Amino acid sequence: MTLCVTQPTTQIESVTVNAKAVSICDTVEACGDLVIDFRVEDPTGYLAYYTLIAQYGDSLFQDLLNQPSSVLSVVSADYAGPTYGQALGQGATRPTWKGGLLRLTVSASDAFPVVPCCYDLQLQAWTRTLANCNPDDAFWNQSEYTIGIRACSPVLEIPRLGQNAAGS
Repeated sequence: MTLCVTQPTTQIESVTVNAKAVSICDTVEACGDLVIDFRVEDPTGYLAYYTLIAQYGDSLFQDLLNQPSSVLSVVSADYAGPTYGQALGQGATRPTWKGGLLRLTVSASDAFPVVPCCYDLQLQAWTRTLANCNPDDAFWNQSEYTIGIRACSPVLEIPRLGQNAAGS
């Protein structure tokens, strides 16, 4: 039986690469930082955890939340998580964690290990099960955002006045 649920809410609100807005299916250079504003929220307060990955190639993925350069910040949320346990450590009061609007900033080179390639950004979130502790009873939701990534253009060095291309 398939059950359509609206909680938890998942939505990739905006994506920028190197401070440039990226629309769905755009192709951009993998320079600078990838910044993803996303909503992961359970208004009833039973958010369990969420994941944010970049899927590419033949079933390969990059966990965007766990890269050396990953920085997760709150835009308008109660706590960042990404797990209920982490939210408790950030100050959430049992049993409530609602989530909200969050921002992930990660180096494009960490986020996109293969260039050029297409990446499907996948945000998934789950609610906590309070009755019977059966994980099969948990609700989940997913949002996706596909972009193309190409290599950065080479930087051309212009010789200083009085120097030739060899530097003399």
